[in-house]
Amino acid sequence: MSQAETPSTEKQAPPVTENRNLATLLLMFAGVGALTLGAVFAFGNSEMLISAGVSLAFCALGAIIAHFFSIYPRGDAFLVSRLYLSMAARAGFPLALLMVCKTNFESLLAEGMVYFVILFYLVGLLTELKTRMRTLGVGRGEKCTPTIGPTAKMDV
Repeated sequence: MSQAETPSTEKQAPPVTENRNLATLLLMFAGVGALTLGAVFAFGNSEMLISAGVSLAFCALGAIIAHFFSIYPRGDAFLVSRLYLSMAARAGFPLALLMVCKTNFESLLAEGMVYFVILFYLVGLLTELKTRMRTLGVGRGEKCTPTIGPTAKMDV
């Protein structure tokens, strides 16, 4: 067997677009987090600042883990697994935070933690949606052809 015919055992790096999507996600959280924390610092109290910071950290962590679950494992056979794992990570971290705060830290919930969680959850969700649409070419005039469903092209 020649070198061109041997299968490669090296791990492939994620495409450049996936790195750009992660950078966009991190920049959105940094920007919205800085604006929110700055406003809370200026107009709120210390408990509210802690509430906003903890919400930001948990929602950002959930969104980053969801981003990686939406990429790996690769292949069409794992499409549903990627979808469910990314949804569970994105929603699971903020929900776990709210459950822990409900049982142990009621004062943080009284300072509006639920609203901060909703805000940061939506930032992660909408940023991920926008980056996925950009990756697929939706919105740039490119036609997206479905691979399954009644309008899918069939190879015969």
